[in-house]
Amino acid sequence: MEVRRITAQLQSLEDHYFRLANDPRVSSDYAEVGRRMLELLRLLPAIGGAPMWAVTSHADLHLVATDDYRQQSLVTVRGGGSGDAFSFCIEYPVPNGEAPWPGTRMLLSTHDAWQACEMIAYSLRKTTGAAYSCHKQAEQNAAADPAA
Repeated sequence: MEVRRITAQLQSLEDHYFRLANDPRVSSDYAEVGRRMLELLRLLPAIGGAPMWAVTSHADLHLVATDDYRQQSLVTVRGGGSGDAFSFCIEYPVPNGEAPWPGTRMLLSTHDAWQACEMIAYSLRKTTGAAYSCHKQAEQNAAADPAA
């Protein structure tokens, strides 16, 4: 899946998280979020499906359907903690036909970047109804070519 940076934010996603990871003014936990989000960004091409737009709010990554930051996020990705305690949190609105109450949101959590990628694909399937899925071969290619 191609992830396009929303045009209202001029800095690339990679630059945004690289700066977060390497800014001496931020806490080590916040820098860890930057490093782990960079790791996750390298895996997102392993998701098969239509392109998504991305907007950041501090360290959070919001995936939206079009180039408009005012849209509701289809999927929000957050990171927190450090070292072995670091986790990715993936949140999405539960579709109306499945939600027990209006406005219900699902929160998924993992320590593993590849599993976070799978959770993002699952969340996009739920919120869009489109066929998003992860492809392990694409993930292996991305890991072998850090420039990809």
